[in-house]
Amino acid sequence: MATPTPHNNAKLGDIAELVIMPGDPKRAEFIAKNFLKDPKCFNEARGMLGFTGEYDGKRISVMGSGMGMASMGIYSYELFAFYDVKHIIRIGTCGSYLPDAELGDLYLVKESWTDSNFGYNLAKIEDKWLSSSEVINKALASSAADANIKAREVKAFVTDVFYRPGKLGEEMTKAESDKMVEMGIAGVDMESYALFANAKLLGKNASCMLTVSDVIGANKNMTAEERQNSLVSMIKVALGSSKYLLK
Repeated sequence: MATPTPHNNAKLGDIAELVIMPGDPKRAEFIAKNFLKDPKCFNEARGMLGFTGEYDGKRISVMGSGMGMASMGIYSYELFAFYDVKHIIRIGTCGSYLPDAELGDLYLVKESWTDSNFGYNLAKIEDKWLSSSEVINKALASSAADANIKAREVKAFVTDVFYRPGKLGEEMTKAESDKMVEMGIAGVDMESYALFANAKLLGKNASCMLTVSDVIGANKNMTAEERQNSLVSMIKVALGSSKYLLK
């Protein structure tokens, strides 16, 4: 497919080899304006903002992915397949299943498991477990160490469903939580499996960092303000990985 695409009005060359992808396009704008030098907006189509600038002398892009596997699937596929992007790091929030979890804990996702058929519908990928990139994970671990920030390596569950209303929903959430702990899964998000599937299909590198915004079953939840302010550590680790990923 030629660029621009139906979802991204950037031209080839506008986007860097490394893209940091929060779900919220306004968070992408926040990162660009507060962390990147001379950021230039390359996409405004559908409100999915994207910017390219410099961080510590490295050319980096940041772009929203939207919420859910379908949205992440579209945007990450186009970045990998049509814009010559080599590395994508998803940064987002998650609910934690771990009873010892604290709000603001930082997770580095080594594997994602899903009960969705996204991978099979994409390219007959039957594996419900997909791994993130060791290349990126080593860079993120080094960046976290440089910044003296603790990042816990975990497995994540990726779901299509956010709301489960009523008593039945509460029972389903409790059963799900117990199952995930038994499987060694620490938290739940809605995008990482789709990103990993596209990377696997297209031979690219992808990883995911998540900040705990909710502790499931413990009535611990971040406010909107806390969600904004507590993500700075994750942003710094993701951006700092460019030192190790880009020559």
